[in-house]
Amino acid sequence: KALKFALALIALAPLMRIATYVFWPSARGHIPIMLHTRIDALMFGCATALLYDRERFNRFYAHVSGRAVVAASVVFLFVLSPLLESRFKGGYQLPVGYSLEGCCITLMMVWLIRNAQSTAGKIFNSKVARHIGVLSYSLYLWQQPFFDHDKQWAISRFPLNVVLLLVAAHASYYLVERTFLGMRQRFEKRRPTVGEISRESAATEAMPAI
Repeated sequence: KALKFALALIALAPLMRIATYVFWPSARGHIPIMLHTRIDALMFGCATALLYDRERFNRFYAHVSGRAVVAASVVFLFVLSPLLESRFKGGYQLPVGYSLEGCCITLMMVWLIRNAQSTAGKIFNSKVARHIGVLSYSLYLWQQPFFDHDKQWAISRFPLNVVLLLVAAHASYYLVERTFLGMRQRFEKRRPTVGEISRESAATEAMPAI
């Protein structure tokens, strides 16, 4: 069910972007950052995690994961797609652009994981790269005040802004994210799983009536 839900959101995302553009004109400038218009970016990762060990996915991946295809994905993502966006604006990005970029990122991500011993794989699987990945959500949350050059704040001047962003991201990750993740793990240990509930129910039904 989770996989079907993720794939459905990927399919619906272009329609939600177009609908937002047409029926919510005042929000057009926020389409690149709104949850419902960019939900496919998150769902590509979720769907990949759910499909990763499935035989059908691995057979499909084997057909599309050649070096030439991965190289083409890199060129498309960093060269061709920006050119198409510059030329066609929302006419490209809203219906197909964001989705195609998500496909390319997914393909590159899986390839880097499964080819960790390649040159690119070693770079992106290094301790520094992995640590940046762990901090990525905190970096995303805190980047705005440190990169708002329009307000000319002292904290938004390079290189101080980069240093302060890293400090804020580390503090947010270790003091907030790790704290709540620990709380969730403790809660999950106390909460019975669906399997445990099913086994208990089956055992109860199997007991002879007294």
